[in-house]
Amino acid sequence: MVGSELEKWYRGGGHRSFFLEVLKRFSAEVRLSALLCAKSFYMTNPSGTESLEILTALEGRLLDFDDRVRTEAVTVVCDLARSNLKSVPPELISRATERLRDKKVSVRKKALRKLLEVYREYCTKCSGGTVSLSDHFEQIPCRILMLCYDKDCKEFRPQNMELVVAEELFPASLSIEERTRHWISLFSLFSPPHVRALNTILAQKRRLQTEMQVYLALRKKDEDNGSEEVQNRIKASFAKMSASFPDPSKAEECFHKLNSVKDNGIFSALLQMLDEVTINNAQTTRDSFLRKIGDRHPHFGFLRLLSSKCLFNIFSSEHVCCILNHLSSDKFGNKNLEASSVKLLLAIISTFPPLLRGSETMFRLLLSEEDIPFSDELIQMLEKAGPHISIKLSDVYPSLERLCLEGTRAQSKLAVSAIAALIGTSEQFIYSELCKTLVDSLHSGQNIPTVLQSLGCLAQHSASTFETQAGEITQYIVEKVFHATDVEISYALGSFDETSGCGISCKLKIFGLKALVKSFLPHQRTHPRRKINKLLEILSQMLQKGDVSDGTISCEIDKAHIKLAAAKSVLRLSKRWDLYISPEIFRFTILMARDSSSVIRRLFVNKIHKLLKEHALPSKYACAFALAALDSPKDLQYDSSKYMAEFIREYSREARMRQTSAMQGGMIDYPAYIVVFLIHVLAHDSGFPPENCQDGEIYARFCSPLVFTLQALVNATFVDGDMDLINDAGSYLQSIFHAIKRAEDAVDGQTTTKLHTLAEFGISIINALNHNGISNSHSPGLILLPSSLYRISLAENREQANLHCLTQCENIVKRMVHSFESQISQPANSLAKRGRKWQEDGVQSDVVKCGTLNLAMRKNVDLLRNGTKAQSGSSYAHGKEMHETLKQEIHTTGGQKGDRSPRPPGPLGLHNEFSIDDEHEMVMSGKSEPIMRKELPSCGSVTTRTSLTQKEDLISSASLKENDTITKCNSTAKPSILMRANSIDLCSSKETGNKSEVSIGQRIKLWSPIDKCYYSGTVNGFDSRYDTHKITYDNGEVEVVSLESENWETISDDSLQEKDSDNLHSEYCDPGEHFSQSCKREMVNAYRNDASQQEENLPKKERGSFLKRRVPLPGAVKEKNGQKVSVDTSASEVIVANKDIIARRTRKRKV
Repeated sequence: MVGSELEKWYRGGGHRSFFLEVLKRFSAEVRLSALLCAKSFYMTNPSGTESLEILTALEGRLLDFDDRVRTEAVTVVCDLARSNLKSVPPELISRATERLRDKKVSVRKKALRKLLEVYREYCTKCSGGTVSLSDHFEQIPCRILMLCYDKDCKEFRPQNMELVVAEELFPASLSIEERTRHWISLFSLFSPPHVRALNTILAQKRRLQTEMQVYLALRKKDEDNGSEEVQNRIKASFAKMSASFPDPSKAEECFHKLNSVKDNGIFSALLQMLDEVTINNAQTTRDSFLRKIGDRHPHFGFLRLLSSKCLFNIFSSEHVCCILNHLSSDKFGNKNLEASSVKLLLAIISTFPPLLRGSETMFRLLLSEEDIPFSDELIQMLEKAGPHISIKLSDVYPSLERLCLEGTRAQSKLAVSAIAALIGTSEQFIYSELCKTLVDSLHSGQNIPTVLQSLGCLAQHSASTFETQAGEITQYIVEKVFHATDVEISYALGSFDETSGCGISCKLKIFGLKALVKSFLPHQRTHPRRKINKLLEILSQMLQKGDVSDGTISCEIDKAHIKLAAAKSVLRLSKRWDLYISPEIFRFTILMARDSSSVIRRLFVNKIHKLLKEHALPSKYACAFALAALDSPKDLQYDSSKYMAEFIREYSREARMRQTSAMQGGMIDYPAYIVVFLIHVLAHDSGFPPENCQDGEIYARFCSPLVFTLQALVNATFVDGDMDLINDAGSYLQSIFHAIKRAEDAVDGQTTTKLHTLAEFGISIINALNHNGISNSHSPGLILLPSSLYRISLAENREQANLHCLTQCENIVKRMVHSFESQISQPANSLAKRGRKWQEDGVQSDVVKCGTLNLAMRKNVDLLRNGTKAQSGSSYAHGKEMHETLKQEIHTTGGQKGDRSPRPPGPLGLHNEFSIDDEHEMVMSGKSEPIMRKELPSCGSVTTRTSLTQKEDLISSASLKENDTITKCNSTAKPSILMRANSIDLCSSKETGNKSEVSIGQRIKLWSPIDKCYYSGTVNGFDSRYDTHKITYDNGEVEVVSLESENWETISDDSLQEKDSDNLHSEYCDPGEHFSQSCKREMVNAYRNDASQQEENLPKKERGSFLKRRVPLPGAVKEKNGQKVSVDTSASEVIVANKDIIARRTRKRKV
C-alpha cells in the first residue's frame, strides 16, 4: 500500500527529491516498496530526465545494509536490464554482478538466478545483431565461475556449477558458433583464478565420463563372469563417480540401485552418449533416452542428472571445429581475441582430447604453417590428443624432428612428447633413428641445450633406446660439459636465448645434469638397467663445491645455481631412488635451505613445497622448512612457516586415514617423523657448538630449527584443533627421542653424543610444551629409525655414552633450556584450543621466531630444567641396569580391551629398508620379528636384503621392554610421579645388600631415591643367564630387576611387622644437590595433578591400571588370541629408554 501511495503521489507531481530520499531512509519495508515503485515508473518512462536519478538511487540500494533490500535491488536492476539492455548503463550491471560476492548466501543465490536471465537475454540480442559484445555483460559468467571458490554454500560447489555452465548459461536455442564467440570473449577477460575454476569443472566432468566408461566395461564383464574382485572394483568406481554429484552419499546409493536394473538399454544409451562428441547428436540421444524411460521411472531424476554429466554439453567437437576455422581463416583481426581462442582451444583439448576428432585435416594444415605465433600451443594439443585422433606420425614427423634439433628447449620437449603420443607399435624404430640423429648433433656442437633437452625427454619415453647410447651420451656430458670452461663452450650457446642469473658454462652444466637425471626417471616407472652411483657422485660434488671439477667455475653466483640445480635433482630422484641417496647427499641437499643467497633459499623451499603438495617427495625433506624459517628474510620466514603448517595438516590427516583404513603405513607416515632426519642433520652440522662451549645462547640459536619443528608439530591450530593428532604427535616425538638415545650414529660414531644431546633437549622441550596442553594417550609399540643414519648401540658403547651424557648432556641441555627462559611468549595450552582455525597472519608469530619457545609458564621452565637434571643424573645407572638385563627376552602382554593407559615408547627398530611394524600389529599377526618390506623410500637408504637371517642389519627390540616402568603403590603414601633415578642414593643411612646374598623366598626392601622410601617384597625367582631376580611386592605387583644396580637390604623374620610402616611412611633425607625441598614439592604436585586428571578421565574399571606397565617374564607370552609369541634374541637388539612421556610414577615394573 505504501508503494502504491508513493507511486500515485510521484505521478501526481510530487517532489522528486522526497521520493529519492525515501529510497535511502526509513524502514526496510518502506525502501522495498520504494524499489518496486521505482521499477514501475522507470519501465513506463525509461528515457525521461528522472530515469537517470532513479537508476542512481537503485545503485545505492545494491549496498543497502539490509539483505532484503539488496536482494530486491538486484532483482529490479536485472529486470530493468532485461526489458531494455541498451537503456541500462553497463556500469550498473557491473555493480549488480558484484552482489555475487555478497556476504549473505541468500543474496548471492538470487543474484545468480537473475544475472543468468540477463546474460541469456544478452546472448539472444547479440545473436540477433541488436547488441554487440560487451565486457560488462561478459563479466557475468566470469563472476559466476568465481562462485566455485565459495565454501559457505554447497550449491556453489563445482558439482552444481557444472550444471549451471552446461544448461543455464546460454539459451537452449543459441547456435554453437555464437556460444563459441562468447567463450572466446570470456577467455579474453579471464584471470588465473577464472581458468582454475573452469578447469576444475571440466576435469570433474572428464573424471566422471572416464569412470563411467570403466564401470560399463566392468558391468559387462560381471555379466559374463561375475567375481568378487569385479564387484569390489564396481563399488570403488561408484565411490569415484559419486564425488561429481552435489550429494555424494545419495548418488552412491543411486548407483547401487541402478546397477541392479536389468534393462541393458539404459546402459547402452549411456555408453552412446559418452562416445558422441557432437553436442547436437548427443543431446538428441539424451532426449530420446529420457522420453523412453519416462518421468515415472524410479530412477528418472538420477538418470536425468547422470546423462547430463555424461554429455559433452559444455564443449563439444563443434566448438573445436569452430575455433580452428577462425584461426585458419584469420577472422579475428584482434590479436587479443586470437590469443584467447588459442587458450580456449588448449583448455578444451587438454581436458577432452577426443574432441579434436573430426577436425584433424584442419588442425594438420594449421600445424604445417610456418611462423605462426601459437605453434607451441598446437604441438601441446597434438601431444594431448595424439592417441585419440587419426593423424599419422609420418605426416608431422619432419617438423617435429626439426624442433628437436633446432627449436627452443621448450619446443623440443613438446616435440618429443608429441612423437611419443603419435608413435605406433610398428614405429618404435623411430626412437632409435631420432636418438642417433641427436647424438650426432651433440658431437657436432650444434644447439647443444636443445639437443640435451631432447635426449633427456627421449630417455623418459623410451628408456631402452637411450640405454643403447647411454655410455656415449654420459661420457660426452661429463667430459665436454661438466669439465668445460666458459671459453671452451661459448660457441655452443651462441644462439641460446634463454636467460637466467648465471653464466654460459653454468647454464650448460645445468642442462647436462637435467638430461642425466631424466634418463633415470622414465615414465614407465621401470628402473633403468644402468647404476645410478655415478650420477649421485656427481651430485655430491656439485652440492659441496658448486662444480664437478675445480677451476671451471669461479663465479660464486654460478656455483650457487649449480648447487641449487643439484639439490633439485636430488629432490626429483628421491621419490624413486631414495634408497640409494646417502645421508651425506641428503644433508647437503637439506642445507640448501641455509644457502647464503636468499633467492636460492626461496627457490629451493618453494620446490620442496610444490613436490610435497604433489606427494612427489619423501616427507623427510619437510625439515628444510625449519632451516629456512630462521635467519631468512621475513617473507621467506612467513612462507616457510606456512608451508610447514600445510605439510603438518595434510600429512597428519592422511597418515591417520591410512592407519584407520588398515592401509600400509605407520609412524613413519606422520609428520613427527621428520625430527629423525632433522636431528641427524643438526648433529653433523659443522656449526654444532663445541663441548667446552659455556654459552647457552649459542646452543639455543643452533637448536632453533628443532624448537621450531617441535612447536609446529604440537600446535593444534595447524590441524584445526584436532587434539587427537596433537596427542599422537607428542607421543611419537617422545618415543623417537628415547629411541635415538638408545642408538648410535651409523655415519660417524663420534657424533653419537651430539645425537643424544639433541634428543635430550627435544625431550625437555616436548615435556614443557606438553605440560598443560597435551595428554599422552598412545605411544607406538615399535620405533623405526633408518639404518642409514642410526645403528644398534652396543652395551659397552651405550654405557660409555650414558656416562658421558651424565657429565656433558646435563649441563648442555640445562644451558639450552635456560637460554629460552627469558623468551617465553605464550602458554602451551593456548595451542590446544579446539576448533580454532589457523590464521595465516598468525603463523609467523607462532612459529617463525627462533627465540620463541611458547612454553607453559615461567615456573615450567624451572620444572623443565630441574627435571632434566634429575633425568640426566639417573641416565648412567639406568644404562648400567639396561646392560645387565639387555639379553632378556621380554614381551609385553596385551592390555585389556579398550585400555587407553599410556604405554612406554616402544622398541627401537632399525633396518636398511625399514619395515618394522607397530608392536600391536606384530602381536596380532603372530610374528615375533619385524617384517621386512621391499621399499620404504622415506626411511631406507641402502639396498634391500630379503633375509631375516642377517641379524646385524636389523635392530629390533620388540622382544625387549625397558626395566623402568610405572607402578602405583598401594600404600597411602603414594610415590611421586617424577622420573625414576636408579643411581645409588648417597643419602640412605642403611647398608645395601648384595645380589649373591639373597636366596629364593628371601624378603627384601628396595629403596626408591625419588620417593625416599623402601618398598617391601619377596624374591620369587632368579635367572642366572641374565643375573636378574623376580620380586613380588607386598601389593601384588611383580618386577624383574638386577639387584646389583639397586639399593636394597634383606628383611629378617623379626622385622616382618615393619613392612607396613615401610609402606606408609617415607624416609626423607637431605636432598643435597638434586633439588630444593620446595622445588621438588612443586614438581611433584605439578605432575601428580596432571596424572590424576588423566586418571579421572578413564572408566572406573581402568583406573586401577592407569599408568601401569606390564613386563612379562622371559620366554613365551600368551597374547589375546592365545598364540605363543617368541623372539629370537640372537639378533642384535637394543632397548629403548622407555621414559614416560610427561611424568613417571615410580620405580616398579609389573608382570
